[in-house]
Amino acid sequence: GFINKYSNFIEQDVVGTDGVTGNEIVQNLNIRKVDIKGVELRGDLWLDSAIGAPEGTVIRAALAWAEGKNKDTKEKLNTVAPLTAIFGLGYDAPSGIWGGELAWTLVKGKSDSDVGGVEQDNQFNPGGYGLVDLTSYYNVSDKLVVRAGLLNITDKKYWNLNDVNGLSATNTGLDRYTQPGRNVSVSMSYTF
Repeated sequence: GFINKYSNFIEQDVVGTDGVTGNEIVQNLNIRKVDIKGVELRGDLWLDSAIGAPEGTVIRAALAWAEGKNKDTKEKLNTVAPLTAIFGLGYDAPSGIWGGELAWTLVKGKSDSDVGGVEQDNQFNPGGYGLVDLTSYYNVSDKLVVRAGLLNITDKKYWNLNDVNGLSATNTGLDRYTQPGRNVSVSMSYTF
């Protein structure tokens, strides 16, 4: 658990609309005093020890909740991430050379009661969503790792909260802020 107390907290906020283009005008604003509190939990259950599954099989779970408040106005901060839970079934080969995980991520939607400030009346509040990702890794050598993933397997349309914070529900460009649908990712990292 944590409680953070900030002085001169900087938050991006929509301060108006461009009369020509109709686009929202975003500005960084100082908030004199802000408190953010939350709880984070994480745990692993090694199934090889628990139920005799193949060595290296694991169930992972994580939960994160936070809320923030502007101490001057007593209103909630719109930029604090919503309740998020992640559940995964993974396998790490005993050799340590390769492994993978099937993960399910759940993110709570934002409701009108979660919004503070002038945005309350017309704020776009993204709904909750669930994502399923399949990721893997292969250690080519002690220094080179290749990772690959099939992400958003169910092709869910969703928005990250901070990408749409301050945008109005009537904004005609909301679809431009959605995250990618089903996609593939491949990366390599080399440690010097």
